[in-house]
Amino acid sequence: MEQFLTASAVLGIITWGICRIFELVVCRKERMAIIEKLGEKLLESNETDKQFYLPMFKSRSFSALKFGCLLAGMGLGLLVAFFIHYIFRDFCAHYGLIRETIYGACTLLFGGIGLLIAFYIEQKISKSRP
Repeated sequence: MEQFLTASAVLGIITWGICRIFELVVCRKERMAIIEKLGEKLLESNETDKQFYLPMFKSRSFSALKFGCLLAGMGLGLLVAFFIHYIFRDFCAHYGLIRETIYGACTLLFGGIGLLIAFYIEQKISKSRP
């Protein structure tokens, strides 16, 4: 009975978290659409006056790039951890926690490297665009 309650609680928490993430994304898009419409009206009404120019409407979001590089880095980290574990399987068989440490360290290391790569790509794109 306890396992059923634990599984139900975990499933409920995961579902609630996913719903909150989607809600935040949708609300952010709605707010950005309102801000862009407001900015367009300001720019149309004050075409000659440059003090109302809002450069934030020209900014780009690199969240997909960051997320993609993070997932690619974590996947590469898991693959490298698998190969390390496979090569040193006799050593890992004697020490149980070594395997978990290898997988965790490689996943976090390569995930961080993926985010650094995303940062450098973002900087390069930002410098090339006016």
